[in-house]
This record gives sequence, C-alpha cells and structure tokens, in this order.
Amino acid sequence: MAAYVSPVVEGKVLRHRGGETRVLRPGYVKPKHEFNYQQAVERLPGEDPAQLNDPAYRRLRIITDNLKQEEHAIVQVEEMQAVNAVLYGKYTMEGDQFDTVEVDFGRSEGNNIEQADGKNGLSRTVIRLIRRMILTSTAIRPAVL
Repeated sequence: MAAYVSPVVEGKVLRHRGGETRVLRPGYVKPKHEFNYQQAVERLPGEDPAQLNDPAYRRLRIITDNLKQEEHAIVQVEEMQAVNAVLYGKYTMEGDQFDTVEVDFGRSEGNNIEQADGKNGLSRTVIRLIRRMILTSTAIRPAVL
C-alpha cells in the first residue's frame, strides 16, 4: 500500500485542462451613403467641363467612391480594435444600434505594452523582449517572430 493513499478517504479530482468560453454578439459596422440621381446629373469634382461624362459613368463613379469610403471606415474600426487589443488586452464596442460592450481577452496586466517616449520609439531589443515575454507567458505560438 502506498504511504499517502488510504482506501477509506475519498479521492479528489485533479484539474487536467481548463478554459473559458465567452459568447459575444459582434456589433454591426456598416456605414452607408445615400445616392440620388440628381448627383449623377451634376458635374463631378475634377471633371473637365469641356468633356463632360454621361450620367451613367458619373453614377458608377459615385457609387464606387462611396463603397471605397465605407470599406475604409470598416477597416479603421477593425484596426482600432486590434490596436487596443494588443496594447491593453481589451477594447470597447460602442454604437447606436447596440449596447456598449467591453471585450476583454483576459490577458494579464503585466503583458500590456507600454508605449515608449522619445523620438525613436521602441528599439528592436525592447520589441524582442516583449515578444519573448508574451511567448513565455501565453500558450500562443505565432508562426513568425
């Protein structure tokens, strides 16, 4: 019989692996522009008055410009969320169509990145140290260092 095992004492289940699952309904980010046909009749900025384009071309150009602006706005929101997630381990979703939600990735405060002062910003040595610190304290294994 083992020295630390008793047949009359109930055993205790050991924790093998754990995790946490959270469900989040993402906020809806879709900027929209209104288009009316009066815009296609008027001359566009930069259009040569001597060689006016037809309204169908103007309509297509206006819609294309609107789509580019809308895509750019969505990318800006995603980049802001990514930067806040990297720097602080969380970000806040705010909008008119949903309640304000703080998305927290549960990262330790010790892993937050403090931005450097000065002209040169972070040196390569500091960036390597930050990467090493993140790799040793998390289970994330990026393919590129």
